[in-house]
Amino acid sequence: MRNALSTAITSIASWLPAGGFDGAKRSAARDCDCYHLGMDTTVALDLRIVPLSAELAQRIRRTLTDDFGNRLAVWHCDSPAPCRSCLRLSQVGEPLIVFAHRPFDFDGPYAEVGPIFIHADRCEPYADARRFPPDFATRCLTMRGYNDRGTIQTAELSQPGEPEATLARLFADERVRFVHVRNPAWGCYDFAVERVAERTPRSAATSV
Repeated sequence: MRNALSTAITSIASWLPAGGFDGAKRSAARDCDCYHLGMDTTVALDLRIVPLSAELAQRIRRTLTDDFGNRLAVWHCDSPAPCRSCLRLSQVGEPLIVFAHRPFDFDGPYAEVGPIFIHADRCEPYADARRFPPDFATRCLTMRGYNDRGTIQTAELSQPGEPEATLARLFADERVRFVHVRNPAWGCYDFAVERVAERTPRSAATSV
């Protein structure tokens, strides 16, 4: 038994780097560093954040009727809810309007309709188009990448604090034309992210 153990130790030592087990740990750390460098997705992307258009938000506030004929009402939230115009979380008690919205400019099985919130009072639309909205950055988010056919090409569950890295991975697929950011539990649409170079985006977040 002692001879077998000695043989095993000798075999292990033969592939360890100089410095024994300490050297192996240092070597593994270097390998991990190289792996993370190779997987780095924090580079700046040529993308823009697209909130709900100010024109659509104002029309909803003025008419209290959405594009599907639903009669709407103003209510006061009892928990924070994200406004799709200014892209910030509302405060408890702020007046909101919920309405049905289809954030696509095409028909088909992927052109979903769902409920979204906006402030009942006018708010400034989110304008920092090259920065991921801070109120969403620390949330878990569903991100769906759509192609030219309007079908889902790829999707990821983005972990809190990692939206830019998730977007980088999704847009690394050249077939992805735009991404929809959504609530992972309820599935509600939040906003779109588009390639700046796109001239005819298939997402209708800016349509009126």
